[in-house]
Amino acid sequence: MGEIGRTSNCLAPDFGGNVRPAVITTSLPLAADKPVDFNLAEFCSRCKLCAQVCPTQAISYDDKPKFEIYGQRRFNTNLAKCRDGWNLGAGPMGCRACISVCPWTKKNTWVHRFVREVLSHDATGTSQNIAIWAERTLYPKHYQEELNPPNYQGVYEPPKWIQTNEYVSSFVNTPMGVK
Repeated sequence: MGEIGRTSNCLAPDFGGNVRPAVITTSLPLAADKPVDFNLAEFCSRCKLCAQVCPTQAISYDDKPKFEIYGQRRFNTNLAKCRDGWNLGAGPMGCRACISVCPWTKKNTWVHRFVREVLSHDATGTSQNIAIWAERTLYPKHYQEELNPPNYQGVYEPPKWIQTNEYVSSFVNTPMGVK
């Protein structure tokens, strides 16, 4: 299905962090498939964007995975700090800052599919560095304290075309959206 990323969440090759694993119990015989490997650990070692944007600083900045669980090495995330940020201070829909900034979590367009395919097969890290640069440059975002209350802003500024009050004069800002 995916690999465990820097955030301690499952990231899928096609959907990044927009995956919510579930359990289905069955007595049917199922064939085991091979583990998924799309070079995520190497990419996460270079990127660290999720750690930089995290408002609670719950995500590790380590260069290599140091935490071991069930024989697997992975990056350590302070899940208690993450949960507190999610529940208490991250606006009406929870935080998800790490998911939204992850270069693997982009729309499934042909451009993004092509980039993900290149990233998963690049042993040199050159395309990874370019993708990280592009994420930081082409998608400006808010960081850490800007994401915390009382001035919760969200990770990204909404584009101008979606800010209806900029071009539709009949909208009036009133409590609860009532005119």
